Amino acid sequence: MAKKIYLADDEQDIREILTEFLSNAGYEVIAYKNGDTLFSAFQEKPCDLVILDIMMPGSDGLSICKKLRTISSVPIIILTAKDSESDHMKGFMYGGDDYLIKPFSPSLLVVRVNALFRRVEMNIPVKADISFGDVCFSWEKHNAIVKEHDIGLTMTEFSLLGCLMEHGGTAIPGMKFSTKYGE
Repeated sequence: MAKKIYLADDEQDIREILTEFLSNAGYEVIAYKNGDTLFSAFQEKPCDLVILDIMMPGSDGLSICKKLRTISSVPIIILTAKDSESDHMKGFMYGGDDYLIKPFSPSLLVVRVNALFRRVEMNIPVKADISFGDVCFSWEKHNAIVKEHDIGLTMTEFSLLGCLMEHGGTAIPGMKFSTKYGE
């Protein structure tokens, strides 16, 4: 199954070129005109990697990067015409994993995407799929299937279900629950 990449850039030409290059490299690419739409899509169905332009209408790419970091550790590549040292620092401080200055070669972006995926895969041990009743849970495919239907979990729901399924009916040490919000 091809890895899914979400791309947000307000320039249609850039979206089309990058989508073509990344698709030709074997990735499934979904392109968005702005970061807000990308973020909404990510909350509904997370992807494997995000590519964000900084200067876009609505929320800028750095704001979207920061919001993504509150819910996910998905690899993020920042694309921008901003090339100062402080811009680079902001990109990484807000959670970016790579920073590419426009104009750039689309082939270089593909190489950087490949490198990020390689680095991520080296650091994450592959966990076995877990089945319980009608539920089949997969860390690797990042899905949960109930009666042959992907139930489309958010990152939080996915992580919680994975934790519960890994511990299969036993108490989970260190987990605290409260009836009051925030405790």
